[in-house]
Amino acid sequence: MNKSKIIVREGAIRDIAVIRQLHKELMEYHLTFDSSYKLTLDSDSAFESYAKHLVESEDNHIVVALVDGEIAGFASGGLQKRPPIYHVRKMGCIEMVFVQSEYCRCEIGRALVEDICKWLKKSGVTWVELNVNYLNAETIKTWKSLGFKEFSLRMKRKL
Repeated sequence: MNKSKIIVREGAIRDIAVIRQLHKELMEYHLTFDSSYKLTLDSDSAFESYAKHLVESEDNHIVVALVDGEIAGFASGGLQKRPPIYHVRKMGCIEMVFVQSEYCRCEIGRALVEDICKWLKKSGVTWVELNVNYLNAETIKTWKSLGFKEFSLRMKRKL
């Protein structure tokens, strides 16, 4: 990428078709780590409904990064309420971040994450968390470079 300016803005209904395609690419990448990321045959319409909810919800935030007017990546995050037994009652969660491969290492992911974190902070959140596959060493390295630290281990078992 040349010295093109990166613009991060709120996602809109008009962006959903492109975000859906980027989400598919994200899931294809995640399939290299685990088969549970395989999408259903009706995933297009299901994702469109979900993305519409993210765009319209006050408890969620979805952003897109534009390079030369084209969507190069997207990210979403949201607010999570915790039970009243905890001092920290509201947490932030980064749900998805994806940047097209030709724009990787161009600071687009950082810009998307910073926008989500800024929105979360404005929403009264003091902590943000995310999930990352433990086999995804490159992405773990990226998250650590953005100030994230390991604090929990999530496990699963097939039944």
